[in-house]
Amino acid sequence: MPFLNAQPYSNPSQDSQIVRAWRAFLRGEYHAGLGNLRPVVGFSWQRCHDAHVNPNQQNAPILGEGADMLSSIQKELLDASLPVMKEARAYLAESGSIMALADAQARILRTEGDTRTLGLAENIHFLPGAGWGEQDCGTNAIGTALAIGQPIQVHSAEHYCEGIQRWTCSAAVIRNPVDNAIAGAVDLSGLSSSYVRQNLALAVQMAGRIESRLMEAELQWRYRLLDAAMDRLSDAGRDGVLLFDRRGRLLKANDKAGQVLMDSSLTGRRLASLTLEAVARFEGRIDTSCSSVRLDFDAVRQEAVVVNGHTLGTVVIVPARSRYQAAEAVPHAAPAMPRATAWNAQANHGPQEQQQTGAGKGAFASVVGRSAAIAQAIATARQLAPSRVSVLLLGDTGVGKEVFAKALHDEHMLASGKTAPFVAINCGGMSRELLSSELFGYAEGAFTGARRGGMVGKIEAADGGTLFLDEIGEMPLDLQPHFLRVLEESEVHRLGETRPRKVNFRLVAATHRNLQEEVRAGRFRMDLFYRIAVTTIRLPSLCDRQGDISLLVMHYLQQLADIHQVARPAIAPQVLDALQAYAWPGNVRELRNALEAMVLTCKGGMIELPDLPHTLLQALETCQLPRHAEVAAMPPVVSVAPAATLADGERDALMRSIRLCHGNLTAVAKQLGIAKSTVYLKVQRYQLQGAIDAIRRIPARREVG
Repeated sequence: MPFLNAQPYSNPSQDSQIVRAWRAFLRGEYHAGLGNLRPVVGFSWQRCHDAHVNPNQQNAPILGEGADMLSSIQKELLDASLPVMKEARAYLAESGSIMALADAQARILRTEGDTRTLGLAENIHFLPGAGWGEQDCGTNAIGTALAIGQPIQVHSAEHYCEGIQRWTCSAAVIRNPVDNAIAGAVDLSGLSSSYVRQNLALAVQMAGRIESRLMEAELQWRYRLLDAAMDRLSDAGRDGVLLFDRRGRLLKANDKAGQVLMDSSLTGRRLASLTLEAVARFEGRIDTSCSSVRLDFDAVRQEAVVVNGHTLGTVVIVPARSRYQAAEAVPHAAPAMPRATAWNAQANHGPQEQQQTGAGKGAFASVVGRSAAIAQAIATARQLAPSRVSVLLLGDTGVGKEVFAKALHDEHMLASGKTAPFVAINCGGMSRELLSSELFGYAEGAFTGARRGGMVGKIEAADGGTLFLDEIGEMPLDLQPHFLRVLEESEVHRLGETRPRKVNFRLVAATHRNLQEEVRAGRFRMDLFYRIAVTTIRLPSLCDRQGDISLLVMHYLQQLADIHQVARPAIAPQVLDALQAYAWPGNVRELRNALEAMVLTCKGGMIELPDLPHTLLQALETCQLPRHAEVAAMPPVVSVAPAATLADGERDALMRSIRLCHGNLTAVAKQLGIAKSTVYLKVQRYQLQGAIDAIRRIPARREVG
């Protein structure tokens, strides 16, 4: 996608001049050259002024309420972008940048990227369902790119609306590979204080990848349509047959079609320009931009080509006995529509759709939980399992990263039908020398005390299987280039040997550290980071999936009872309540250890409150146990009396969720199971922003972990 726009990039060094130019423009005093303003931005400002966009606007309007309103074109764009967006989630995490996908009308369909920046972006409604066209919120990368059809970067005061001027955004248009029409745009944004010039080139690259996937999907649809309709095309006898795809574009016509139409001017390129819409729209005519063909609508038939419930296209059959003649396009009364029939092709004409399995099945049955957070992590892992791409697991200490890594390995083994080793090693708590020998192994006599015959290292032991490196952020800096060479060359040198040994393994690494911060601080190599973080999966902390605590308690009570060969104890309801309310800074590991102590020390086969570990008892005594105890102390914002109307009930339910989530509307959307844009619409409808601001000013308890 070439940069036809002569000045696609912003220049942050000219921020002060751009601010002066913006103010002068609003006063009506702007003239060419003022503030070194790029012409593409100046033209956009003029369009915004002509459209009466408010320059003091603080955010974008919310246009829709979620995925249930999406058209088939929007859904196909979302599907094509899915792997690109998933990669963005991985490499934009904690980078300060976010990615957005918008449709051709500049409505955002999906966002991914740095969690903190996504939260800040909610203030300007940079979220699914919001409209970011120039007519909606002024000059911005998405709206302006769609307006000019070219990549564009918009920085700081180049935005027409004041509320968006803290941001820098870079967007490129996505074009339909069939007709080159604009299908949408992809955008990379961040606060203007963290300007990244290269984001525009990255947006162009992402747009190209999405276009390639759109083309692959389109070809797949067309192959299925041709396969299903081939018999009809070849067995039409003297009839003319036109095959249109699901968008109404002519895909193929049989040899008789041109003859039956009895107009040589319709052959070749002009015949290819026919559309199914033209057949329905024009009164007895098919428009070909240079002539029209009058049809006998009583004779022409349409047959929908349906495979496995999906309409792939339409066959238009033009019987040879009908008469067609060229005629000038003149207004007529609306004709009767061609008769349409449903044609259900055999299911085996198209590829069978893959069955989706639920979270926690197969190899991931060992991962206990049903919450949305853990289900998302499992779904991502399942998608990655068949490949051998490196995976980086992110999460706090104790969330179960090794259990997850083992499940990922086992799922790959199930998919491949093979058995191979899973080798784990923790990079923390070892000296540089010990970790080196554990990883690489050593030859006999390599150092004083070396084992006779040498030792196979963990890397070599994992050959053919999976190497799990826990706490990889603790790997000594001078050891990292040696491990990077193993990954790049697929060979390892034992300490004391000069002969390389070939190895082939899948790497799964894990850390609780922010490796990008470690890279910036010089404690972790950038090249190794990008090598191990090909894909990332974030495992949620236990406090973020409290609904899973009861499942984990039942699971570990049975497991620990079996290990210690005792009867599984019952658990008092108030104990379970206490376990569910505790913050669990040590996550699943801390929960398991607490349960193990209670299994071994409880009396009478029942775990009571006195059996709780000292830390939980202390939290109870100091009234710190409920993680959201401060919510109970909040001044009432809305009445909790029985609602008089359905709207009152909805408003009260929404406010209760807002108070419980301390004003975090993303968490509210997840708790209520509705789209985030729906929450914003209801907040506006019930005028709750003031109450939300009051709730957010109440200090939230800092969680450990």
